Amino acid sequence: MATTGTIRANGQDLYYEVHGDGPVTVLLLPTWSALHSRVWKQQVPYLARHFRVVLADPRGNGRSDRPLDPAAY
Repeated sequence: MATTGTIRANGQDLYYEVHGDGPVTVLLLPTWSALHSRVWKQQVPYLARHFRVVLADPRGNGRSDRPLDPAAY
């Protein structure tokens, strides 16, 4: 089961998930700003058996806040 939460950055909430509890942490970021962390859903189960895997949704995608001001991106 994943640990989920948000962190506040520049007035916006950014969503994250943590899977696994291995001794090494792997950070998987979306490959493009128009994608969210679910792009990694097929790789997470395997990696989480060996590593602590952290996923993050970029601002405006997935479960992160969507600011109305374009300058916030």
